[in-house]
Order: sequence, then structure tokens, then C-alpha cells
Amino acid sequence: DARSGACVWEFKSGDAVLAAQAVATGRLFFGSFDGHVYALDAATGRLLWKHDTGKPVVSPPAVEGDRVVVGSRSYDLLALDAATGVVAWQRYIWFSWVESSPVVRDGIAYVGSSDAAAVYAFDVATGRQVWKSDVWGWAWDQPAVTANRVYIGTAGQRGYPAPHRGAVLALDRATGRAAWQFT
Repeated sequence: DARSGACVWEFKSGDAVLAAQAVATGRLFFGSFDGHVYALDAATGRLLWKHDTGKPVVSPPAVEGDRVVVGSRSYDLLALDAATGVVAWQRYIWFSWVESSPVVRDGIAYVGSSDAAAVYAFDVATGRQVWKSDVWGWAWDQPAVTANRVYIGTAGQRGYPAPHRGAVLALDRATGRAAWQFT
């Protein structure tokens, strides 16, 4: 209860919940280290559905209309039907955990990746890839999206089998081309 702090309901997933939840249309959506994405009734905590991604889900989902967009350590970015949990579309990100929190703006989901060292833009309704931009480092964090730019920070490591470097980048929101980077 927001006023008293008293517990209104409690729900236990199969493992740790490591990220924030998304709330929309009376539903609460979240991922768990147990590999599931859950939808609960926000008022009662009753389980509405859960979807098995096969691997841990460690970042918050983004909700856009009737879609819940969420990444997984299964190397996938998924859009689930918000009412049923059925997969609307699924995109494999080359051998790369999708731990970045997607950001949706104007019907496009922007998300980073780990070993693929890239940031992607996907049409939320169809799953069509709008663009992919190499960012040369682990893009684990949530992008910041403005009217014209997508900003992302990357992490790097010397001696890693695939070169990764730390930087802050500004990408053109329409094309994904790097406008600038600070290493």
C-alpha cells in the first residue's frame, strides 16, 4: 500500500528477480533468473501468464501497446502478447545475451547486446530489424533515446577473444550510424 507501506500481495517466482518491473494496463510484467517472463494482475498479484525463455531474464521489459519486449540470456529479443504471453516475434542476437533493457519510442525498440557488440532497432509491431549498429563493446545498459539520437555506453576488456572497448556513443536514431563516440 503506497500510503501505509503494508504488504498488499506477494508473488514468488522460481528464482531471483534482478531487474525492475513494467506496469501497464493493470498488469505487472517482469523477468526472473528462472528463465521466465511473468505477467501478474497488478491489483491482486494473481499470475496471468508466464513464458519460458529457456535462460535467465535479467533486465526490465518494455511495454508498447499489446507487446511486451524483453531480452534473455537465450540470445533472443522477444515480443510477447501482453494479454496472453504468446510469442509475437523472436529475434536471435548472434551468440549474445540480451541483458540491455529495451527502450521503445514511436513503435521502435532500441536494445543493446553483449558479445554481438551492437545496438539494434526493431519495429515493435512486426519484429523487422530497422538497423544494427556495431558499437565495439558490450552494450549491456539501457539506451537513452531522444528525438534524433540513441546514446549507449559500452564496456570493454583487453585480451578478450573478440575485441571490445569501452565508450559512449551517439547513434543517429533513423539510421543507426555513429554520430560520435568518446572512448
